Amino acid sequence: MKKIGIIGGLGPESTLMYYRELCARCHELSESGSYPEIVIASVDMQKMLSFVSSGDYEGLTGYLAEAADVLADAGCDFGAIASNTPHMIFPALSKRSRMPFISIVEASARKAKELGLRAPLLAGTGFTMGSRFYPEAFEQTGISLMLPDAADQNEIHGIIFPDLENGIVEPKKRERFLSICRSYIEKQGADGVILGCTELPLIAGPADFPVPVLDTARIHIDAIIARAFER
Repeated sequence: MKKIGIIGGLGPESTLMYYRELCARCHELSESGSYPEIVIASVDMQKMLSFVSSGDYEGLTGYLAEAADVLADAGCDFGAIASNTPHMIFPALSKRSRMPFISIVEASARKAKELGLRAPLLAGTGFTMGSRFYPEAFEQTGISLMLPDAADQNEIHGIIFPDLENGIVEPKKRERFLSICRSYIEKQGADGVILGCTELPLIAGPADFPVPVLDTARIHIDAIIARAFER
């Protein structure tokens, strides 16, 4: 089993979920019952958000490249960022990293194609919904993402920050999020919902919608596990 490197802390709740899921599932899949070797480089989410908010993508790349170096120095065979938003600089980080990284966006696009989706709704942070890195990856698989309008993007972002990023679930905000997504399914024909923030599964899942739901964190974990067991 390959040694896994995770850039985490973006936020902490999703990093904990990645660790638990990777340990449990690799243990189940291992013929010897082994647990995976995992190294986590936990970075400061506020620093990451500061880089993104100011448009300092070179600074963000450098900051996460330092974390990637920590993982490479620890002997990791490959890495993953346990968050969606930082994937806006994924190509630049991949070029600077001494080891390969697995993209949550590319893994999710492949899954959407497998499911035959044509116009799924993307929900995530304002940074994710307002950037091109998700639409571009999905366009390469022939899928046109549906994006919430500006007002709904702001509201979804406010549901994620600061509460959900810190593991705090407010029932009223949960219901509002579900209502927003359902409106795009019912009125605009969204044929899927992409939970494009690794904390959104805390408030939404497959049982909440009449269309397929892509939990990008778990899709990412599936891809990480597949790479870990590659020979």
